[in-house]
Amino acid sequence: MGSCCKINFLLNFYLFVLVLMILGLLALTGFVFAITHEGGSTKAVEGIGFKEYRVQDYSDWLQKHFTDGKTWRQIRSCLVDAQVCSSLSKNVVPEASEFYKMKMSPIQSGCCKPPMSCGFEYKNATFWTVPESGLKEEGDHDCISWSNHQDTLCYDCLSCKGGVLAFIKKEWRFFAYFNLALLVFFNLILSMACCARRNNIEDQGYRRYRGYHW
Repeated sequence: MGSCCKINFLLNFYLFVLVLMILGLLALTGFVFAITHEGGSTKAVEGIGFKEYRVQDYSDWLQKHFTDGKTWRQIRSCLVDAQVCSSLSKNVVPEASEFYKMKMSPIQSGCCKPPMSCGFEYKNATFWTVPESGLKEEGDHDCISWSNHQDTLCYDCLSCKGGVLAFIKKEWRFFAYFNLALLVFFNLILSMACCARRNNIEDQGYRRYRGYHW
C-alpha cells in the first residue's frame, strides 16, 4: 500500500515490522537448532529392527523442560491415556524373532518394552518375564522400573524419556526447517520492499527536481 500510494512512512513502518519478524524468527530457529543439536546417536542392536534411545544423549535444556517433575508426569499421563502401546499389543506376533524385526516409533521403543540390555524374556509385545538366570543388569534403573501392568510398562524408564525426546527433536527440527523456508520468503519480501522504498525516494526526488527547474 505504501509503495502504491508513494507513502514512505507506511513503507518504513512495514520494513521495521518485517525486520523485527525476521530477527525474531532467526533467533527462534537458531535456538531450536541449538537445543536439538545433541541426541543424534541411537543405540542400535544388531539383528533388531528398532532402535533404543538414551535420555542423557539429549541437551540439558530438553531434559530439564520435558523429563523432570510435573511436566513429565503430564506427558506420562498423556502417553497412558493415548494408549501408545496398544498397537503393539494388538498385533499378533507369536515368535520373538518376528517382534525383534518390527519397526517402532521412538516412543514405542522406549516406553512399551524393557531395554534389550536387561535380558527380559519375550512373551508378547508388552509382556516380558525375568529369566531363571536373572536379569543381565539387575541394578539398572530401567530394568527395575519395567512392569507388565499396561498402565506402567516402561513409562517410568529413562528409555521412555529418551524416546519422547527423540520424538520432540524430530518435530522441532521439522519446525526449524520450516522457519528457514519462511526466512527465505520474508527476505525476498524485504528486498522487494527496500526496492519499492528506494524507487519512491528517487521518484520524489525527481519530481522535486522537475518542480525546481519548471
